[in-house]
Amino acid sequence: MKDDHEVMKEYYELRKKNCVSVLPPPYFIEQVENYLFFRVPPGSFLRAVLENKLVESFMYANETNRRSMFLIAHYIHNVVPRAAWGSSEAVQNWLYPPEEEEEDA
Repeated sequence: MKDDHEVMKEYYELRKKNCVSVLPPPYFIEQVENYLFFRVPPGSFLRAVLENKLVESFMYANETNRRSMFLIAHYIHNVVPRAAWGSSEAVQNWLYPPEEEEEDA
């Protein structure tokens, strides 16, 4: 698993490379960055988005997030490291990385 510095570097490189001039709401980006960099568990809406659960995402979204859903999907797909989203397991492993087995010398 990548260390935190590598994750931050990859995130900012992807953000610079792939994002268009229109981004999701700033509070959403802040929540994503807290999840990625500090492994803060996301709220119901962001967790549903990260777990790739469309119906739940809309159910938990406020009006601003509902109107921004395309931008949010674009942002997650193009900026967030693939290991950090896509399924419940991916989100769980991001928040609580499994301990890597040490190799015997």
